[in-house]
Amino acid sequence: MVMFNNWQQKVSNFFTDRMTNAGMEGTNNHIRSIIRRAFGYVDFAALRLRVLTPNSA
Repeated sequence: MVMFNNWQQKVSNFFTDRMTNAGMEGTNNHIRSIIRRAFGYVDFAALRLRVLTPNSA
């Protein structure tokens, strides 16, 4: 019951506004997957370019 009271406002906000952080979670997942595969990058600029390039997964 304590957990419900702590999150009640945030849960009810979803049903009124229909906003989630799913887009940001997807972006973070995309960046983490690039970093996991980034053992060959020599410098940060190459990694940055890979992250900022659309459809670079």
